[in-house]
Amino acid sequence: MRKMNVNILPLLLLQISTAVGATYHTYRVTDPEGKANLRKAPDAKAAVLGAVDSGTCLVGLEVAGGWSQVGGVKNQKYVSGFMHRSRLVEDPGCGSRLTELAMCELMEGQLDTVQGFEGLELWRRAYFVKRCDDGGHAEVLSDFVSRRLAEHWDTEILALQSSGMSDTTRALVYRHLDETMNLDQSVEMRKRLKSCKDDPHHVCRKIRSKLQELAPQP
Repeated sequence: MRKMNVNILPLLLLQISTAVGATYHTYRVTDPEGKANLRKAPDAKAAVLGAVDSGTCLVGLEVAGGWSQVGGVKNQKYVSGFMHRSRLVEDPGCGSRLTELAMCELMEGQLDTVQGFEGLELWRRAYFVKRCDDGGHAEVLSDFVSRRLAEHWDTEILALQSSGMSDTTRALVYRHLDETMNLDQSVEMRKRLKSCKDDPHHVCRKIRSKLQELAPQP
């Protein structure tokens, strides 16, 4: 239930990243009828993903139009979607291990819909939480970075070298070139680096240095 409509992702990321950044809120569901609907998109006419009982704690990010993108635990399963803020009340007392896990799941779940490093820049500003960059969540990000560079080198190098890419996101990419990378990915990147021209941000030099740290070449 955690994936959203990919077609609305770029606009949604922009709404979140330009408005509030990665500022997560803890909410408690409050509804006079005892349940509130999770929807697939921030629209009252969007498909209903399920209902959440009043009193349930959720974690989420505010988006335009009076909606929040939220995630939480229902019947011991992680669920996510959009809920109108008229059905939510901010409640710092909802902070718990479960809401922390829901926040990290929400962060990781949105990475599934990012298509490349240009999207990663928006994703980092909108969803990334440093303390979630650990364990299995970190491995998912590392896999994303390695696959994008190995399979879409030309496009992603241009994205990393562009003025629209922040140094913070570049550093995140370099950090996630790690030991989870497989041999084929490493070989492909090393091959492409041979013809990679340096730029003012020294992207190629930094990728080369990181690969050398992981597996020194004679």
